[in-house]
Amino acid sequence: MADKMISAIEAGRKMREYRIHVWNEANAYLVQRIGMALIREYMAAPPKPETVAQVYQALLNSATNRQGMQNSIGNLKRLSGVLCDFDPRAVRDTYPDGWRDLFDAVKGHVHPTSRMEKNNTHNLWVIFCKSCVSAAKYVARLDTLCDFIQYVEDFDATPDTRVALPFLMGYEIFGVKFALACDFLKEIGFSNYSKPDTHLTDIFSGLRLCGDSPLEVFRSVTEMAIDVKETPYAVDKVLWLIGSGNLYKHERSFSTDKTQFVRMTKAGWKVP
Repeated sequence: MADKMISAIEAGRKMREYRIHVWNEANAYLVQRIGMALIREYMAAPPKPETVAQVYQALLNSATNRQGMQNSIGNLKRLSGVLCDFDPRAVRDTYPDGWRDLFDAVKGHVHPTSRMEKNNTHNLWVIFCKSCVSAAKYVARLDTLCDFIQYVEDFDATPDTRVALPFLMGYEIFGVKFALACDFLKEIGFSNYSKPDTHLTDIFSGLRLCGDSPLEVFRSVTEMAIDVKETPYAVDKVLWLIGSGNLYKHERSFSTDKTQFVRMTKAGWKVP
C-alpha cells in the first residue's frame, strides 16, 4: 500500500513538472511570434458586465461562437431592434409564443441574406432564435445584475460547483452546451473558466495531458493554471493563440502550427 502511495505521489509530481514544461514552451513559442507584451494583453481577463443587457448580449455572442454560425448570423448589433436592445425580460415578454415569432421578426425587419428555413431544425437561424428566447428566460429569472453576478460567484466558489454551472446552462439554454457556456462565463470576467474548444482539445490531448472530452480538457486547464500560478482564463488564451493564430483585438493574425508545437514540446520533455 505504501509503495502504491509513493508511486502515485511521484506520478503526480512528474505530471505537475510536465504541465509547467508545457506552459514554458507555450510562452517561448509565442514570444518568438508576437512578443510578451501581446501575450500578457490577451491573458488579461475582461471586466465584468455593467448591465443585464451586456450579460444577455455576451451570452448570445457565445451562443454564435460555433462553426459557421457567426458568418450566417453576422454582427449581433444589427439585431438589437428585434432583440429589444438586448433586454432579456423584454425579449421574453415580446415573444411569449417562442422562437417562431422572433424568427418572423428577424425575417421581416432585418432581412438577412443567409438562408432562413423555419421548418428546418438544422437551419442556423432556427437554432439562433431558439437560443435567444431560452437565454432570455434564463437571464430574466434574476432580478438585477448584482443577483446574476452573485449567482455565478456562488457556483464559482469551489471546483465541483464551478463545473456544474456550464452543465446547467447547457441543459436550460438551447444550443449552448458545456464549452459555449464556459466561453460565455470566461468572457464576462470569470477567470476560473476556460473554453475547451477544438484548439485546446487538440493541444491538451495531443500532449497527453488529458483525454479529449470537454470536461477533461476544462479540468486539465485548471490544473495547469494552479501549477503555473495563472488563471485558467490566461492559460486558455495562451494555448488558444497557439491553436488559432488569431489576434482578434488587433484584427490580424500570425503564423502558427499547433501540431508542430505539440511535437516540439513532447520532444523537448526530459523526464526528471
